[in-house]
Amino acid sequence: MCTTVNTTTPTTNTTTHTINTTTYTNTATTNTTTMCTTEVDGRVRENCDTSLYWAIRGGGGGTWGVVISFTFRLHFAPQRVRRVISSWVLKAGEVDQFGRDTVKYVSEQLTNLCPRWGGYILLSGDYIPNTTYSHTLTAFMNHFGSDDDPCNSDIDGILSYNVSGNQLGKNEVKYPTFLGYELTAKDPDFTNTYIVNTFVQPEALREKASQEVFADIVLSLGKYGAGCVGVLIGGNMDKVLAGDTPVNPSFRSGIMSLSCGVNWDVTWVNESYYIDNALEFGKKIKEVGAGVYFNEPDEDLDNWKTEFWGSEDTYCKLDAIKRWVDPSNFLWCHNCVGSDLSRDCSPFYTFKHAIDYAFCSVTRL
Repeated sequence: MCTTVNTTTPTTNTTTHTINTTTYTNTATTNTTTMCTTEVDGRVRENCDTSLYWAIRGGGGGTWGVVISFTFRLHFAPQRVRRVISSWVLKAGEVDQFGRDTVKYVSEQLTNLCPRWGGYILLSGDYIPNTTYSHTLTAFMNHFGSDDDPCNSDIDGILSYNVSGNQLGKNEVKYPTFLGYELTAKDPDFTNTYIVNTFVQPEALREKASQEVFADIVLSLGKYGAGCVGVLIGGNMDKVLAGDTPVNPSFRSGIMSLSCGVNWDVTWVNESYYIDNALEFGKKIKEVGAGVYFNEPDEDLDNWKTEFWGSEDTYCKLDAIKRWVDPSNFLWCHNCVGSDLSRDCSPFYTFKHAIDYAFCSVTRL
């Protein structure tokens, strides 16, 4: 049995990085209260060591051991889930000022939603079939609460925005339980896609100059053959103690995790062309964001340690714990903690080495 570890993090209504349970609870890392693991040699760690517990809750990947049990903090279900959808076209031929205004208005409104609103925006650079119209923005929003919640009206401005007559449509559905919504959420078909990601910060959607940059990015999707999903984070998610988990602080402070991709048919042989387009587009989205979400990363990240975990200090601590619990670096994955270290067959690091390394005093292999 694992002993309970106090996370020292209060329960708050915040956003999680998922299109489904967006703003009703905190992240899984914050809501995990205990966990048990087996080590590389098969031994079960009977007590949830506080350093390992800290590392697993945001250290990424399955490189710490095999987790055999979790205990999660539960939350009361909302009275109902309200789903609203609204979409707009952004370009008519080369004319895009009306689309630029739409992007700026809708994205700024997203920063004003109360924490019970969550969801995501879908951005496409494709043409609408048999027309000269292209580039669309669709908002898929969920409200977790009741019809009496004053937060319901936060979405009114977005739903009614049709200044240029470019709104393609809107609809609303209410589900008595979250499961009703979940049954409607379908994953897209498999494609070859190169993904880039960043955490868009609130000021990028509020400040005039940054709004123009974000609008430029959205209206250039067609040039790169790219599409994006921007999942709302924000809410009260930043109301945790500093350093409570190794999660990148930019994830906590961000308003949106923006994942963009360029895909290609499996029969096309020149995949490097599409990958290069994605990498170039990835540079553009960094202009409005900071950090990268570990579960939807660029494969080719130069500064992956700080992009994933925010600082060299945090990475140093994670690396020290990795050396302690898996000294032979047996559990390995691309751009995971310790992935740039030598993979030795015989354990040789001690706990003392790990503690020393936490202060960056051990020479890297």
